[in-house]
Amino acid sequence: MANNILIVDDHPFLRMGVRTFLEKNFEDIYCFETDSVSSTEESLNKTNFNFAFVDISLGGEDGLKLAGFIKENQPSCKVIVLSMHKEPLLVQKAQYLKLDGYLIKEDAFDSFKRIISNPLNIDFILSEKLTDAISSSGKSEITKSLVSRYNNLTHREQTVFRLLAEGSNYKEIAVDLGIKKKTVLVHRYNLLKKMEFNDQTELVKCAIKLGLIDSF
Repeated sequence: MANNILIVDDHPFLRMGVRTFLEKNFEDIYCFETDSVSSTEESLNKTNFNFAFVDISLGGEDGLKLAGFIKENQPSCKVIVLSMHKEPLLVQKAQYLKLDGYLIKEDAFDSFKRIISNPLNIDFILSEKLTDAISSSGKSEITKSLVSRYNNLTHREQTVFRLLAEGSNYKEIAVDLGIKKKTVLVHRYNLLKKMEFNDQTELVKCAIKLGLIDSF
């Protein structure tokens, strides 16, 4: 039986690497590539997928939220995060979204065979390098609360959150999102309140913990 596989990543060389590996090691598969929310939505309207491997960072877009959208629209598709980020909080969010796994790019190829050869045996597949970290971090009520608060932000608030953490100023964010500077300030106020932060320093620290940006 042929498998349709969707590879979502905004880096063409990474998409090519995954596609080349899959086509070399498996028969009867058809790979599709997308690099954004809009191109992914277009593909979902045209094709039913058996597997979707989704990067978290898609330029200024939220790959985790997109992965959840794929799962919601095609429940039978095995949706698996494929990321460079090793932060346990991101794994917890993937579980919250009822995805099928979280793989680190550097060792993902070892897991592809298990996933594609035995899809019915997948519960939540996780890179071995993350197992211990998840076990320990899962016990923290503070961690769970942080993930829950972030999940309750609107999509636009999450986008502004990430751009602020990356160092963009209000004017730059307004231009990037096609909104007024005043609207950016409103989103900032609301997300700080929802996250229970006193200032932007706490926002940046949280973004690092969530794996939205790299530590300095």
